[in-house]
Amino acid sequence: MSRHLRIAVLCLSVFAGCASQPEVAPEDPTPDVSLDEASQVISESLTRIAIGTPESLELAVLDLSLSAAGETSRGIELQNVAIEMFDILYPLLDSPGEAPAPFSPASIYPQMFASVRRGEYPEVPQQSVSYLTLIIPPLSVLFTDSQQIQERSRETLLQAEALNSDSIVPDLLLGLIAERNNEIEEAAARYASAAAESSRAYPARIGLARIELDRGNVGAAIEAVDRLREELPASAEVLALAARAYYLDGRNAQADSLIQEAIKRESDNQAAIGLLLLRAQILAASGNYSSARNLLTIVEPRRPDDADVMLLKAELLAAGGEYGEALTVMKRARGLYPDDTRINDAYGRLLVRAGNVDEGRRILESSLEISPSNVVNLRVLLDNAMQSERWTEAAEYVDRLLAIEERDEYLATAIDIRLRLNDYDAAATYAGRRYRKNPDDFAILKQYATILIELDRTDVAEEVLRRAVEVADDRFVRSDLFYLLSLISGTRDEKFKLLREALQLNLQNFDALVAYSALFEETGDTKRALWYLREASKLRPEDEALARRVEKLSQEEGK
Repeated sequence: MSRHLRIAVLCLSVFAGCASQPEVAPEDPTPDVSLDEASQVISESLTRIAIGTPESLELAVLDLSLSAAGETSRGIELQNVAIEMFDILYPLLDSPGEAPAPFSPASIYPQMFASVRRGEYPEVPQQSVSYLTLIIPPLSVLFTDSQQIQERSRETLLQAEALNSDSIVPDLLLGLIAERNNEIEEAAARYASAAAESSRAYPARIGLARIELDRGNVGAAIEAVDRLREELPASAEVLALAARAYYLDGRNAQADSLIQEAIKRESDNQAAIGLLLLRAQILAASGNYSSARNLLTIVEPRRPDDADVMLLKAELLAAGGEYGEALTVMKRARGLYPDDTRINDAYGRLLVRAGNVDEGRRILESSLEISPSNVVNLRVLLDNAMQSERWTEAAEYVDRLLAIEERDEYLATAIDIRLRLNDYDAAATYAGRRYRKNPDDFAILKQYATILIELDRTDVAEEVLRRAVEVADDRFVRSDLFYLLSLISGTRDEKFKLLREALQLNLQNFDALVAYSALFEETGDTKRALWYLREASKLRPEDEALARRVEKLSQEEGK
C-alpha cells in the first residue's frame, strides 16, 4: 500500500469517528454520484490536504467544489479544512475560495482552528485522532512563541512526518521552531526541503532569506528577497526583510525607503514596533544617530529586554564614544541571552572597536569555529587585520570570505593584500577572476594587465589588451590600452606606433607622454623628448622628480 493511500485510509477511518455522520452514508451524496465515486473524491482530497502545499490545498478545494461529493457534509467539512489550512499557512496568497457552508455542529475542526488562531494548542479527544487532527494543532506556533507549545508541536510534527514524509507541513513548522531556537542548520534544511516541494510555499523561502542574512550571506539574501518582492509586493513582512537585507549590504537609502513602506502597510501594532526598531538601525547605519535615538526612545520602553534593542543601544553609545556604557549594556544582554550568538558576536566586535582587540578576536574566532560562514565577524576581523597591517592574517580572512561568496569588493581587497605581500602570482589569479566577472570595467582590466606585465606574462596581457581594444569605443580608454600595449611591445618602432596612437586619442595621457619622451631621448632626439616631457610636467606640476628631468633635458638641448 502506498504512503498516500495509507494516509488517506488513516484519515478516512478516523474522520468517520469524529464527523456528525458516518464517513460515506448512502443518503448523503447527491443521486448522480455513486458511493465509490464519493469515497474516491473524499480520499484524494484528504491526501491532498495532508500534503499541505498551496497547490495541493487548492486542488482539494477545486475537486470537491466540482464534485457532488463536495455537497455532502463530509465534503463541505473537507473544503472548510483545506481553506482554513491554506489561509493559516499562506496568508499572503489568494484564498482558494470561500466556505461553501459552515462546519456542522458536530465537527471538531471549528474549535481546533479557533484555538490555533488564539495561539493555543488544541486538545484532540482520542476517538478523534487522525492525520489532520495531528498536523492542525502545531499550526498554533504561527500565532505564539510559547516554548512549551513549540516543544509539544515539535514532538507532534515528528510523529506526523513519520506517518507521511510527503507532507510539507512538518518541514514548514519544524523549520520555524528550529529557527526560533537558533538551530540554524536544521532550520535551513527544513525550509529548503519545503521550498523544493513547492516554490509557492513562500514562508519557507522567507525563512531561507532570513537565515542567509543571519549567516551574513547578504548577496544571496538580496537575490532571494528581490524575487519575493516581485511575487508579494504588498507584504509588509517581505518589505521589511528586503529593508534589512539592503541595510546589511550598506545600501541604506534603499533600505530606509523599503522600511518606511513596510511601516505604512503593517497593521499589527506589535509588528510595527519591530519595524520602527529596524528603521532606527538603518538610520544609525546612515550616521543619523539623532533620529535613531529618537526612535529608540519610542521602542525601548515597550521592549526593554529585547536583544535587538540592547544591540542598537550599545551601538549608539559606542558611536558617541561611550564604550564603557556600551559594554555595560552588552554584558547585561549576554546575561539575559547567554546562548544568543548575535549578542556574543556583537560583544566581540565591540571589544575590538573599544581597543580590547585580543579578547574581541578570541570571542569572534571562537564563534567562527561554530559558524565558519559568519561574514559579519570575518569582515570585522579582516578590517582589524588590515588596519594593523597584519597582511598574512588579512589574506586568510579575505580568502574565507571569498569561499562563502565571490563578491567584487572581496576580490579587490584580496588583490590589494596580495600586492602588499608581494605575492604577484596570487594577485594575478584574483585579478583574473575579477576581470572575468567584469570584462567591461576598464579599471579592473588595467589592474589585471599591469600585474600580468609585472610578472612578465606578456602573452596573456597582450591577449587581454588586444581584445579590449577591439570593443572599446571610449577614446580615453583606448588611449590607455595602447599605452599598456606599448609596455610589452617587442620593438622600438612598434612602441613608437602604439604611443603615437595613444597620444592621438588623448594628448593628456600622462604615462604615454613620459614614455614617448623617453623613446625620443633614447634615439637622441632631445628636442622632441623635451617637448613631450614638458607636456607631462604641465599635468603634474607638483612632481619634483619630473621637473628635474625637464631641467636636465633643457640644459642638454641648450648645449
